[in-house]
Amino acid sequence: MGPMSAADFLALKAAAVRSRTRADAAALEALRRAALATATPASFRAALSAGERVAVIAEFKRRSPGAGVLTDESPSEVIAGYAAAGARAASVLTDADDFGGSLDDLRAAAAPSLPSLRKDFIVDEARILEARAAGASAVLLIVAILDDRELRALLDACDAMSLDALVEVHDEAELRRALDAGARLVGVNNRDLRTLRTDLTVTERLAPRLPADAILVSESGIRTRADVERVRAAGAAAVLVGEALLLQSGPARAALLGELTSVPRKRVRDRPSFRLKVCGLTTPADAALAASLGADALGVVLWPLSPRAVDPAAAAAILAAAPAGVVRVGVFVDPVLGEVTHAVEACALDFVQLSGEEAPSFARAVAARTGARIIRTVHVDGSASIDRFADYPADLFLLDAPRRAGAGGTGERFDWRDAARLPWPRERVIVAGGLRVENVAAALETLRPAAIDVCSGVELSPGRKDPVALRRFIETVRRHDHPAMSYAAVPRLEART
Repeated sequence: MGPMSAADFLALKAAAVRSRTRADAAALEALRRAALATATPASFRAALSAGERVAVIAEFKRRSPGAGVLTDESPSEVIAGYAAAGARAASVLTDADDFGGSLDDLRAAAAPSLPSLRKDFIVDEARILEARAAGASAVLLIVAILDDRELRALLDACDAMSLDALVEVHDEAELRRALDAGARLVGVNNRDLRTLRTDLTVTERLAPRLPADAILVSESGIRTRADVERVRAAGAAAVLVGEALLLQSGPARAALLGELTSVPRKRVRDRPSFRLKVCGLTTPADAALAASLGADALGVVLWPLSPRAVDPAAAAAILAAAPAGVVRVGVFVDPVLGEVTHAVEACALDFVQLSGEEAPSFARAVAARTGARIIRTVHVDGSASIDRFADYPADLFLLDAPRRAGAGGTGERFDWRDAARLPWPRERVIVAGGLRVENVAAALETLRPAAIDVCSGVELSPGRKDPVALRRFIETVRRHDHPAMSYAAVPRLEART
């Protein structure tokens, strides 16, 4: 028989925990009183959010099934060293059977005044109460060993005890369950449950799917400053590091932790928002006019085959004609990554709009490389054309007419009935395609999107805007504005620069 997979190990651990006698009502109440008698713990989440550098959660564990004995030092001694070297929080393994831990280790860890995480196989409220009574600031909840009902109940129990919950996921399905349950402090474990290998692409793959208000912690496989820089680029605000530190001793451990804690946090741009985008601009004068009339987003087409195509230098000049605060969007069709990266830098784009057959991996690469948010153009030709993008890693989805040779700005309208059922909330939807002053009010009332995009409907000729039509269109949109029209708190390809 081959080695046990991590999935099998987790399943066996969860079964063993569940087989033990659960606390009865009286014992649970006693635990609750003991927990509430302790001081309110420091915020684990706040510790990870503060500061100008990526937060490091440094772990204490006595041994592990894979590495054997790691340390015979006291938890307070080790964690005091972590705090001195710049760690923002501590993680303490309290499982006795396989890691040699205990609640006494967690209590000892509280002495250096570093917010601590109880890391264990938690399946019931009793262990959360134990953690609070022992001085923890947070507990680990592993999605792989919990059903949806258990996960929600444990998150509620954490809230009741003023504890944060680091919710650990391994893949897209687990992340979806975690977010549906309300998790906003998410640990992405880079270890493959089947092969036991660690791969930082797991963080890179899942990071764009987190909402803007979530904190991402990258776990497993973090050994060097370069590893921290890599997951930082993907969107991680914090990393959890264990064996890489514990296998060191004395000055070497402090030196390594100093390197890991020296990585600057990604600067996050202010979240751009818009309700009305004028696209296909080809002159600075039209850009300035659109902004002055009330357009809060401007789009330039960086696809050479479009009749409205401009190169990055011209696009930069066009967008520079608008005042600060107007959102800048670049439209691409099947570009290469270097082309997008250059354009984002040259034009200071807030959004990259992908309008061809770009794969999800390409969207993730654009977000990680450039820091721009992603708009996915969906050329609507029946409901199936929408459903194929249900899980696409984009911030916003622009519904447009079926694709023609010109790839946008054709003046055609898609069948609005195809958008009756959408896989994303309306606050993530932009409507385009054949909109003009005569039908935009109906589009707003029928589809209730977050934003409107107009191109050919306000033109004299491709790329040349009609001032009268543009004014009337914008006035009509503003008259029919409604609360649903706002870009707010959507799952991110969060701005990372």
